Amino acid sequence: MVIFGSMNIEGMTEEEVKLNFITPAIIQKGWDKSQIFMERSITKGQVHIDQGTQQPFIDSSKIVKPDYYLMSMSGIVLAIVEAKDAKHAVSDGLQQAKRYHEYLDAPFVYSSNGLGFEEYDYLTGEERSFGMQSFPTEEELWQRYLDGKDVESRSSLSVPFYFQMGGKTPRYYQMVAVNRILEAVERGQKRILVAMATGTGKTMVAMQTIYKLLESKRARKILYLVDRNNLADQTIANDFKVFSNVIEKFNNRKISNKNSIVLGLYQQFVGSDGKSDHYKEFDPSYFDVIFVDECHRGSAKMDSEWHAILDYFDSAIQIGMTATPKEDKEVSTSLYFGKPVYMYSYRQGVDDGFLAPFVLESVTTSIDDEWYPEEGITDQNGNQLDGPYNRRDYDLHVMVDDRTRTVARKVLEVVNRVDPYAKTIVFCRTIPHAEAMRIALTDLCPERMKEDDRYVVRITGDSGKEYLDDFNDKNSRYPVIVTTSELLTTGSDCFMTKVVAIDKTVNSATEFKQIIGRGSRLDTQRNKWFFVLVDFRDNARHFLDDDWDYFPPAWVGPHGNPPGGNGGGGGGGKTTPREKIYVRGKVNVDIYDDFIGVYGPEGFSKDNIIEFSKQKLRMDCPAIADFIKKWNSEDSKRKVIEDLESEGVLIENLLDYYPNEELDIFDILCSIAYGSDLITRRERADRVRSTDILDKYSSIARQILETLLDKYAESSENDITDKKILTLPDFRMFGSLPRIMNAFGGKEQYEAAVRELQNAIYA
Repeated sequence: MVIFGSMNIEGMTEEEVKLNFITPAIIQKGWDKSQIFMERSITKGQVHIDQGTQQPFIDSSKIVKPDYYLMSMSGIVLAIVEAKDAKHAVSDGLQQAKRYHEYLDAPFVYSSNGLGFEEYDYLTGEERSFGMQSFPTEEELWQRYLDGKDVESRSSLSVPFYFQMGGKTPRYYQMVAVNRILEAVERGQKRILVAMATGTGKTMVAMQTIYKLLESKRARKILYLVDRNNLADQTIANDFKVFSNVIEKFNNRKISNKNSIVLGLYQQFVGSDGKSDHYKEFDPSYFDVIFVDECHRGSAKMDSEWHAILDYFDSAIQIGMTATPKEDKEVSTSLYFGKPVYMYSYRQGVDDGFLAPFVLESVTTSIDDEWYPEEGITDQNGNQLDGPYNRRDYDLHVMVDDRTRTVARKVLEVVNRVDPYAKTIVFCRTIPHAEAMRIALTDLCPERMKEDDRYVVRITGDSGKEYLDDFNDKNSRYPVIVTTSELLTTGSDCFMTKVVAIDKTVNSATEFKQIIGRGSRLDTQRNKWFFVLVDFRDNARHFLDDDWDYFPPAWVGPHGNPPGGNGGGGGGGKTTPREKIYVRGKVNVDIYDDFIGVYGPEGFSKDNIIEFSKQKLRMDCPAIADFIKKWNSEDSKRKVIEDLESEGVLIENLLDYYPNEELDIFDILCSIAYGSDLITRRERADRVRSTDILDKYSSIARQILETLLDKYAESSENDITDKKILTLPDFRMFGSLPRIMNAFGGKEQYEAAVRELQNAIYA
């Protein structure tokens, strides 16, 4: 028994150990109470969505709340302390403290049971124990941190974060991002990359970084580059308001030398109409630091005009910021900027409760998979249409008015379900498609348009930009629904977007993530808990796998060549443009498939997919006998599975949750929908052999049926109802297909025998 004075520490709770031993041990070493954060939440709790009701709720059990974290006066978390009661060993809390390090990036983590401390040093990889009287002072940890990071004692890292009463306080990951950038700056790194998901506050990170660079005199002149005018205005009006006295916008003219920050568009720095490049009017060493917003676009492409600006100001520290680093044969963000010094993904934002999860509604129309136009359906010139056409053709080569109207009707159905005034973006294939969609939506909601003609508008590169500020305004009701092609894909702070519809083929994960980002802002005070993603082009199936939200590794081209260089692969040459076909008022297009799933902190969770599949199966087949009858009635099991998938039952996803390859998909579906026991294919085959069903067949016919049973048990890919199975090597010993049929008395008798065998398997 350990007794201090009149206190028996072994009988104390963890809270009593903290109060009487751990907190005093920290304070006596000179740590100010304002630097000690006890059980302070650093995340907000995950937002979950109920699959059935689509009602949101916060899982407060997921809130991350370290026992202690200790912060330097400049805003760097130096230490994390995890407390245990004295019944635990002194080091028992160290693993938990290390988990908190993954959030706060503290260089030193500690565990204590009130009898001593255990320390792990992330800078050296060393672990040590010491007594309660020996906890390090702030000065000690600060010096160890500076030494470990190889930076000077007086630097931008010593400047406190900017804080204004009533203003935003940086979130934990934003502080870590700022510190990582400044650590790289102080080490002399010239190219720096930060990858943070849309809606996580890259501009806040840039503002705090610039503030510290200017205050520490580490930089005198800073250039902030964007590629769209609304982004420039948005930045100045919001997070950069603190710089109102020292910032100016470049407008194709010389700037005043008095301001520290220049904010401009790439395009304004590049000359046009025979004029020289405007950036060359500056001395190459004029800017100390350049921020490149959305740097995955033009600046990452080696032969772009934008890249020439960065090459010209080569002596400046260049900081690239993006939600979606791009790594392919044409563009590599990391090849220029290097690996990210900090990354924060959409999934992390959802996990932490800072970003909104989404409900996915994947919609297929009756002509999307394959459409052969019926006789008499012609184009605008009266020519009979050939086909086949599918979703990749529509609105690029073929404009089908009925399809556009069907999509518009579905969009309005979702909007009315969520909220008739839910901010909505419909991403279309082209500007003409965006206009056609606007017209279709307008025609379908005359009462809403009568209330205000801005209920539906088009915002594209050539029209409607005057509506953009009102659409982004949290307090503005109109516009409600916006159709667009590319303009709103990136950059715009669409804070209150509750519905995002995609009626275009998305060709890259980068673009898909950018589109997701239009709805990812979370604002529970304004009832923005999640958003609905309505996908009309099967994009989600291609991008929403387990790793969809992880950032790509750094690109290394063939033989180490950079993207776009000699190792970048072949070109394609020019393609002859195809005449666009217009089909108006002659096609009856319906919704063929409508799958709904929920994406939350765990991705598409098992419960969501299984519950949805259960509901779909039982709607079609209320009892297990109904399902068995349907299963046995089809000539091919592939047809049954295709029908189920067309109704939204994602077989491939279900198999991920039942990894036992010995199971039949039939048993998985019966277990999900009706609660039946799971039986392996081998067990089903053995059950058939234990009956007398095979006894009535001749020796050869029986051997053929037994071989079919063996192939069924061997692999789920082997469908005994498909005659192609008879071409496998196992059946060669029985001769040709006609000879196999003759063993049963003919084709009809063979098919009857196989049906009987199948009924026995699934009895």
